[in-house]
Amino acid sequence: NNFLLGAFDLGGASFSPLASINFTRINHFGHDDLDILDSDSLSISFAGIFQFSGGWSLRGSLASSFQFDPNSGMDQTYRETSPTIALGKGLQVGNAQAFIEWSVAYHYTNSKAQIIEDMMDRFETALLFGLNMPLGKLEFSPFLRFALSRYSNEDTSFNKDQTDFLVNLGLQLKYSFSEWLSLKGHLNLATRNSNISGKDFTRIDPGFGAAIDAKF
Repeated sequence: NNFLLGAFDLGGASFSPLASINFTRINHFGHDDLDILDSDSLSISFAGIFQFSGGWSLRGSLASSFQFDPNSGMDQTYRETSPTIALGKGLQVGNAQAFIEWSVAYHYTNSKAQIIEDMMDRFETALLFGLNMPLGKLEFSPFLRFALSRYSNEDTSFNKDQTDFLVNLGLQLKYSFSEWLSLKGHLNLATRNSNISGKDFTRIDPGFGAAIDAKF
């Protein structure tokens, strides 16, 4: 759930605060041994978006996520807090809205599963390109994201000097039944290339869902 808490005119710029809370449950199937990978996660974030003339925007945010083990009494297994600042630019391309955003973030982590609790701490910078194209009641939204992550933990050989290059190619299709009800489908292709052997991966995530928009 995302809550837009209004828009405020600052004279030459507008400011919009945004709060988000999301709960996710992940269940694995195919083999009994995969049960140990099941997890529940809770994410909370707060953001402030400044919008300027010419389509420019500046966003600052603070997000925290928590993972729990549903097979062990919901014990917390992982925690991550990420302050982020991002600079964006919106463009009009015919009937479509295009955007580009550059962001810088740092991820503070705490993991009970690792030998060193903060060994997943990392700096990340990313460049995001996206397009929102309306086609009647259907909205077509592809995006491409490049990210570079550098792990900051120097006390273990597990990820010492690790640098990852990540690419996400995604597509979302949204069909609006009305102004407040829509159905969404998405497909995301993610790849990671790391300078550490054995850390590369490629993943494909398809999915679908429904959304309800309301004003109070």
